[in-house]
Amino acid sequence: MMMMTLTTVRGEEEVMKREREVLFLVWTTTWGTRSADYRVTCGDGLSYHITPDRSLLPQADALIFHSPDYHPFDQPPSTNNNNNNNNNNNQGGGRRGRRKAEQLWILRSMESAQNDRYHVDRTADETNKELMEFNLSSTYHQSSDGWIPYMPKSIHKLLREKALPWKKRIGGKEEESIMWVAANCGAKNQREEFVDVLMKHGLKIDSYGWCRKSKAWDESVYGKGGNETALRELMKQYKFYLAFENTECDDYLTEKYWRSLQLGMIPIVLGAPNSKVYGPNDHSAVYVEDFKSVDELIREIRRISRDEKEFERYLEWKKGPELMSKEFVELFKRPRGECNLAKRVIEAQERWRNKGEETHVKSEKNCRRTSVWRSLVDGK
Repeated sequence: MMMMTLTTVRGEEEVMKREREVLFLVWTTTWGTRSADYRVTCGDGLSYHITPDRSLLPQADALIFHSPDYHPFDQPPSTNNNNNNNNNNNQGGGRRGRRKAEQLWILRSMESAQNDRYHVDRTADETNKELMEFNLSSTYHQSSDGWIPYMPKSIHKLLREKALPWKKRIGGKEEESIMWVAANCGAKNQREEFVDVLMKHGLKIDSYGWCRKSKAWDESVYGKGGNETALRELMKQYKFYLAFENTECDDYLTEKYWRSLQLGMIPIVLGAPNSKVYGPNDHSAVYVEDFKSVDELIREIRRISRDEKEFERYLEWKKGPELMSKEFVELFKRPRGECNLAKRVIEAQERWRNKGEETHVKSEKNCRRTSVWRSLVDGK
C-alpha cells in the first residue's frame, strides 16, 4: 500500500498514513432528501465513500448529521462491543458508552449559528452541551473541519457572467434600481424593518420576495417557484442588490451576496462582521456598517448609481483575478469539503489511538447580538 503524508492547515504535525478510504455514513436526511451513495478520490492516496446505508454503521469511520434534520431520538444503535446493552436502545449513553472509540460524529449545517438548534452561538458563560456529542463540524465557518462556504468553488465562476454596462441598467441615471428577494420575513436582525426605513427615506427598492413585496413576479416568465435562468437575467438589469442576511455571524454570506457578484451587481451588504474579507477588492460592495446614518448611506448609493464611471469602477474586479485582492484569491485555494473532512477524521482517529485525546466541536461565538443597522437609525 502506498504511503502518504497529510498536512493540516492548522500547523499540526504531519501524520504518515497508509492509502485508505474514509467511510462517511450520512445518518440523517438533508432537508428531507436521502444522500446519494458515491465515492471520490482526493489524491495523495486518500479517498472517501459517502453512503446513507445504515447497515454499514459498524464499519463507518464517521457519521454525518445534518443539524436541521437531526433528532436526538433517532440516534444510531451502539457500535461499542464492550457495551453490555448492545441492542437497539437509542436512549443516550454518551459517546464512550455508545460508540467504538474511533467512530466520529460530524455536525453539518449551512444555517447561521443563531438559527441552528445544535450549532448555536452561545454567550461566554454558557456551555453548549448539545455539541459535546459531536467531534467535528462541516459548516460555512472558516474554522470548520470540512469548510462548505456558499462561495463558488472557483474564481472563474464569478467571472463567467458578463456585467451589463451602466447604460443598459434599469432606472437609467435618475433611479438607483435596487432589487431584493427574501423569503424569511422573521429574521433575527429585523432586516425587514431596515428595508422599511430605507423605503421611507425615499430609496426605491423592488422587492420580489415574500418580504415587503413591492414588485410582482411575472409567472408566465418565472413560473410559480421562480425560473432560475429568467431570474438571473432580471437581476443583471439592476444596479444594486440588497445582500441582507437574516443574521450577522462571521463568514455567513449566502447566495444573496455571491449571486449578486456573479451577475455584475453591486451588493449592499448587511451580514457577516467580517464580510469585507469576502470582497473581491476594497471597491466592490457597499457595506451598511461603514455609514453613520441612513441618509449618509442613501446619498452614497445614489452617488454611485448616477455616476457611470464610479459605477463601472465597482465592477472592475470582474476583468480578472489581477484586479482582486491577494487575500480574496487565496480564499479559493483553502481546503474545503469532504476531502479536507476526511483528513480531519484520520487525524482525530490518530490522536485517539496515540494519545487518548478526544476531539469535540466548539461553539462559534461570532454573531452580533444587535444589528449594525440599528446604529444608523439610532445615531449611536
